[in-house]
Amino acid sequence: MAGPLFLKENNKSWVLIFTCAVYRVVHFEHVTASSTAVFSMAFRRCVARRERCASVYCDNGTNFVGAANYLKLNWSQVQKYGAINCIEWKFNPPTVAWWGKW
Repeated sequence: MAGPLFLKENNKSWVLIFTCAVYRVVHFEHVTASSTAVFSMAFRRCVARRERCASVYCDNGTNFVGAANYLKLNWSQVQKYGAINCIEWKFNPPTVAWWGKW
């Protein structure tokens, strides 16, 4: 999440940067808040535009942790009735921002 960027009338905005480690695709999403709900909507737009990922690596931002908790489902139940695999959230250690070479 890059920002905040200051727009006209002192409005703040951020840019979410999604990268794919397999295909090296970069996807940018412009958001106007850094909340869990806004991040989850941006994540859904990214998945709808690209494809659903198997794992997500991110730092320990409160919006990312909140989205991981928000998206927790009973994945064994979902896998039982469909061909959807769960999304695995992997968080960097709190004090190591560049852990994992991303």
